[in-house]
Amino acid sequence: MRHSVSLTLEEVKLLLKTAVNLEREWQIPDQGGTHVPRRAVRAVEKDGIPMVVRFGYAVQPLEADITMFVAQNSSVRVPAIYGVFEDTSRRRGTPVYYIVEERLPGAPLEDLLPTMDEATLTVISTELQHILGELASLNNFRDDLGPLRGPWANDYFDYLLKSFPCGMEDARSTESFIKYFLQAYYTPCPDRTLVSARIEDSLSRFDLSRPPLFSHGDLFPSNIIVHDGHISGVVDWEQAGWYPYFWDAFVVEKSVRQLRNNVRCQWLKIMKGVWDRFRPESREFFHVWNAAINMLL
Repeated sequence: MRHSVSLTLEEVKLLLKTAVNLEREWQIPDQGGTHVPRRAVRAVEKDGIPMVVRFGYAVQPLEADITMFVAQNSSVRVPAIYGVFEDTSRRRGTPVYYIVEERLPGAPLEDLLPTMDEATLTVISTELQHILGELASLNNFRDDLGPLRGPWANDYFDYLLKSFPCGMEDARSTESFIKYFLQAYYTPCPDRTLVSARIEDSLSRFDLSRPPLFSHGDLFPSNIIVHDGHISGVVDWEQAGWYPYFWDAFVVEKSVRQLRNNVRCQWLKIMKGVWDRFRPESREFFHVWNAAINMLL
């Protein structure tokens, strides 16, 4: 059951004083000596209504907008958005946004996978395939790549943007998207003829004619909520947008390198079909993206 919730920013801040952290937080010092999270996710409750607050310097209203876009245009269960608040009182000068949303019933799939039996894995896999199919139905809303609005500025680009700005018209096709990361990686190489040849070789491994794919963008098992053996919803739409056709397979490629062994094996039973379909492209792009990011670290 979804509720109608009335809140103010001050009420949200008060609720956060007794909140429970749901994710690891990265703190950024404020000019006033206090520490403000870059991005925090905390569980709160008001009048018996369980909620989640996402807040910090890296949280943007776009995340709430894309969540509502998915809710309005598909049957995928996402959290209801109860409010979006902007706090400009911090001395650091950068506004802090607070997104208050429904807390879906259940627990993250990542916590349940190690002990999940084969029958339940099959159910989850079937339901997840339906969700991915529903999200693919949103492909037709756009004929180019990009977030719901504005330029690319999510975590996949974050480390590169200072040295390699990405404007409104940049990385809007599969070719230009992949080229953005290739050019970032090869920037230090003085032999531009060699660079051009290597970029063309890498691009030849992708089907550049395929249309964009609407994707959650970061569909790790931590973002899938399961209740009583069924998916109760998908959360954390911060990275969502229209990506190259192989993106869901790329996210699986990325996840298998980061998840714990007892989670990874179970996760692959669920997502193997998604991964296998575009595994060569997902593997190639992972190496491109990872190399570009590591060049600046």
